[in-house]
Amino acid sequence: QLRSAGFGEVYEQAPVGLSVHEGIKIAKAAIEEKEKQEGTEEAQKKSITEHIFLIPSIKANNKFAHVVIDYSGVAEYFESTAGGKISEPAKQRVREILEISSWPKVNNEHLTMFQDDWVQRDTPDKCYLYYKNGTVCISKDGYTFQERTAETTIWKSLVLQRDFRDIDHLHPAADLAKKCIVDYKQFQIGIGYLMHRYWFRNITKIVWACDHKPQAGHDGRRGKDLFTTLVQECRNLTAVKWKRGHNFWTGSILPDTSIVHFEDTSSFLISDEEIKKAISGTLNIEGKGRDIITRQFKDKPKFSASCQTMPADYMDNSIRGRVWLIEFTDFLQKNAPKDILVYDDEDKSPFDRWMIDCVHVYFKNIEAMIGTPGLTDDQKKESCRIRFGKPIIDAVDMCKIALDEDGYCPVKDIQEVIGSGERDARSVEKFQRCFELLEGKKLVKKRSFLHGNRTYVFELQDVEKSEETALPF
Repeated sequence: QLRSAGFGEVYEQAPVGLSVHEGIKIAKAAIEEKEKQEGTEEAQKKSITEHIFLIPSIKANNKFAHVVIDYSGVAEYFESTAGGKISEPAKQRVREILEISSWPKVNNEHLTMFQDDWVQRDTPDKCYLYYKNGTVCISKDGYTFQERTAETTIWKSLVLQRDFRDIDHLHPAADLAKKCIVDYKQFQIGIGYLMHRYWFRNITKIVWACDHKPQAGHDGRRGKDLFTTLVQECRNLTAVKWKRGHNFWTGSILPDTSIVHFEDTSSFLISDEEIKKAISGTLNIEGKGRDIITRQFKDKPKFSASCQTMPADYMDNSIRGRVWLIEFTDFLQKNAPKDILVYDDEDKSPFDRWMIDCVHVYFKNIEAMIGTPGLTDDQKKESCRIRFGKPIIDAVDMCKIALDEDGYCPVKDIQEVIGSGERDARSVEKFQRCFELLEGKKLVKKRSFLHGNRTYVFELQDVEKSEETALPF
């Protein structure tokens, strides 16, 4: 009864019928086995404390995450409870990694805080791709391949589950992309930017794929998502849906998300103030009934989007400065491809070589992303069409013809084209604003007598180009 209550010790006793010497021998063997087992557990405990660390979790502010580094230098993290206790499935995974049979009693006090600088990161002039057989380092001078050693720690989620094979030719999709995209170099720089896991303060962009000169409101299927989302073969991409006034899209962003992709989104996405902040500053991740988690600028994912049109208000400098535009032609609509995807390719070496080539072009032209890009005439017109509508664009074209021929344009004619009444001053103001943005000149409304009748006409008046109208072309 005392022993069952925790008092005293249990001694090894010799089985009945054995001599005293034989009993002592058996008892000593049992004690040696026990000491050996204790020594093994101590060794396991020492091994784990050298390879398991605690880090503040990037998934929840009030939790910790355990990081396990195996003997080849590959790091994984596991969530734990608010008290820091690791779950049983995570323990099982740790046992598999470290090839041990039991989990010693190790609390958080025995664990070292994980330092983020232990893990290899992309640098301003280098981008790393990790394969099963080694690491590819890409820079503006080219790329090199080397076998990975345990001296360099990397995150397991970044290791591509295929071997790297150095070849000279690119994937056939590269030739197709040259036909589908207005500016192929623009595409390569955008893809390389998404692949590079590093944020520059003066380069904060969303890679925006859109249709070049769409013919109708539902004119799609030009290959925007087909090509821009290929980066998910090398980086973890999370597709999200955006809705004005709601930030719940951030709830699907995972700790290892490298790219957040807004698929088939609204042209007003980039006009959202929260989206602007997410691109240029820190990223707040929130969900229903959950705390807000802040991802710092250098640790947040990059952004891409696909839309049938370019961003609304694209003529605004602050919006245009945050967008890297990739325009797609209607080539695929007229030439439906039979097989251009790489997802099911048994050998992805040509695709890997293509992505490496894109990163290389990006590094060589990284300065092209700095600042606000200029506007082409087509982009100006398309931006105003999105912002003001096609009837007003048609009215601008008609007004230009009338001004060239007669020197004036009747206001009534404009009202008929845009479908407004005589008292609809707001629509006429939009028309004047659109004309000024497109032509860089101002329309003045004046009284006039045409055919003996008093009416109103528009006349052209030159104005000094302000910062708003004098856009870099």
